[in-house]
Amino acid sequence: MKKFFILIGLIVCALYARMPAEGESVDVELKSGLKQRAKFVGIHQDTILLGGYIKNQFSVVRIPKSSFANIKSKDGEMLSLEIEEDIAPEDSTDKVDSVQAVLPDSSTQIAEIDTTKQDSAGIVKDWKGKTLFIPFNRRPIDSSFTENLQNVLFALLDEERLNPVKPNETELDGCTEPSCIIKEARENQVKGAFFGNVQAAPSDSILIELTYFNENNAEPEEASFKVSSKNPLASAVASEAMHNALLKLLGKEVKVTVPDTIYKSPTVHYVYVETEPEDALLSKTGEEPICRTPCSFATQDTGSIEVFAYWDVDEHLWAATTKIHIIPGDTAKASVKLQKVNPAVYVVTHPEGAEIYPDLDTIKTFTSRLGVTPKALQTKILGDAKIKIVKEGYKDTTVNFYVMPTEKNKLDINLTPLTIPAEIEAQQEWFKEQRNKKIGITLMGASVVPLIFGSIFTYLASKDYDKAKDIREELKTPHVGNGTQYEKKKQENKDMANRGDKKLIIGMSSFGLAAGLLVTGIIFTF
Repeated sequence: MKKFFILIGLIVCALYARMPAEGESVDVELKSGLKQRAKFVGIHQDTILLGGYIKNQFSVVRIPKSSFANIKSKDGEMLSLEIEEDIAPEDSTDKVDSVQAVLPDSSTQIAEIDTTKQDSAGIVKDWKGKTLFIPFNRRPIDSSFTENLQNVLFALLDEERLNPVKPNETELDGCTEPSCIIKEARENQVKGAFFGNVQAAPSDSILIELTYFNENNAEPEEASFKVSSKNPLASAVASEAMHNALLKLLGKEVKVTVPDTIYKSPTVHYVYVETEPEDALLSKTGEEPICRTPCSFATQDTGSIEVFAYWDVDEHLWAATTKIHIIPGDTAKASVKLQKVNPAVYVVTHPEGAEIYPDLDTIKTFTSRLGVTPKALQTKILGDAKIKIVKEGYKDTTVNFYVMPTEKNKLDINLTPLTIPAEIEAQQEWFKEQRNKKIGITLMGASVVPLIFGSIFTYLASKDYDKAKDIREELKTPHVGNGTQYEKKKQENKDMANRGDKKLIIGMSSFGLAAGLLVTGIIFTF
């Protein structure tokens, strides 16, 4: 066991001996003008060995002396490039985990040394070839809007194939100022850096200032745009201001040219309405409900608009309408008192006498018509509604209309005559079928009357039969002779039996009539 631990120790020592020394940090400048910080490993013959991290693995590259302008230590002292040998012989350098790097000309970037930058604190910054997206400076009140705006801009940068990334606070290490961010971007060979500022602006708006540092430009580009503070994100997305500002930063042609890249949001006005009682549905004429009062809504209307509020409780409808004058750049306010209303729709057709049905794809046998024109239809359903107008010799007409709560809703409908023989024949057949169905339904309904009469007379007949039976039982009692009382009882028994027979005949006849009406009604209906 002791030999085993000794063997393990020797293996660990051997592996440690093969690991390259990282060396001290130096600032390297190539003759091409490019600069880079790297680890100075040493000099071997006409080659300088520099170390750096590639995918979190420390590696060594060899670069010809002729490619360097100078190498400085972290204290700023110039290192001599004329040293013959600063490292182990070549056979030992072969053991180093190195990368052979031959620079064909001075334009090759020394950035190839270190694709994953690691700072002095040991934090890995894998930023090469990417665009840093720095969190915007903003007021606490704008936190939600700024977060949503950043997400939209991040997506736009990704669509532009700029490979955006959001560095965390550890990677930034307190570097939030533009100058510091640009310095970090240059040192880490990023494609660009994108940051901004959100602040309040006059005229109830928000100013967004954007800055973009491009690796190919000496100075960063700047652009800005404004949005409405009432609905900032919708204002930014609806207009072209944000996209055009981004295009300007990227050096692309914008769609609309506006001085100073300040873009105005769409003209949006605001209306606030309260009602008595509250919690009423608020709507503009001919539109779906907007909100429940008290509430405010945005509109692009100008001049004045008409709104109505309605409240449905205990099968009673309360409503009111009002006109509101729009105030540009401000919020128009209105207070409405609701009143009990009974809205109706007055339907008139030319010609008259048309049947009114609910709007159904197929009017079935038991579909009840709403009336015959002219007709006033009472309703408690406000908003969009439909009815179907049917008249023999004319095309079926579906009417769409809007029910207002406080106005007389009148529908004036001109019917179109049928001219195609096939349509006329089909409609006549339909009306014939409907008439038969109505007759059948009527007969089936009428069968109830004789059924009731039959039941009553059958019941009365049974009562008479019961009395006759009682008298017959009484006559069986022994009597002396054939007295007058006996004969009287005998006649009474006979009369009761005859009366029962007559009532039973009427009852049975009524049942027969009811059955006949019912069967006939079923035949006509089906």
